Amino acid sequence: MVGSSLATTPQHTEPILEEIKAYEVDNILSIVTGLSTTHIKEYLPNTFVVKAMPNTPLQVGCGATVLCASDDNHEDIYEYIKHLLNSIGLVEEIPEEQFPLLVSAHGSTPAYFYYFVECILEDLKDRGMDEKVARRLLVETLIGSGELLKTDEEKPLSEFVDAVCSKGGTTIQAITHFRENGLKDLVKEANEKCINRAKEFEK
Repeated sequence: MVGSSLATTPQHTEPILEEIKAYEVDNILSIVTGLSTTHIKEYLPNTFVVKAMPNTPLQVGCGATVLCASDDNHEDIYEYIKHLLNSIGLVEEIPEEQFPLLVSAHGSTPAYFYYFVECILEDLKDRGMDEKVARRLLVETLIGSGELLKTDEEKPLSEFVDAVCSKGGTTIQAITHFRENGLKDLVKEANEKCINRAKEFEK
């Protein structure tokens, strides 16, 4: 059994597929954004193709990978790849047509979180707070908030928000400002741009 992995930028993919199509490759694991299993099989018709979208927090064993496969019956290979990826983070199987949607909910989201932390940090620096202290506090709070969300996956997210917001207190002032100024709509518009760009890469 000969297996390969395909990890390259979309614009370099087809020249690479042209190079390797002369070889007998039993299976391939692709993490190329926007490249469908069907398109890969146009070059490698006898190859079992698994498509994955990992995210960067996997570097520290805390991220996730979404996964799908071509229709070929290679359950043993697929299970091995799932087991391998499970060893470094969460694995979720989704239909391939949903991959562009998962760019904004999964692949790009770490940058969203980093940017939001950056915005808070810049504001705190402008107000005179020590940058290193503020960054440490923000990072640990972000990590802890994620862990808290994992404790009850059935609990509505609004209840987590309400648990921090006491009536007439400080946090509710910020949350109300976010709501009144359309943060939800802004996020939706940003997701739309991200998803549309992902669709442009699709083949």
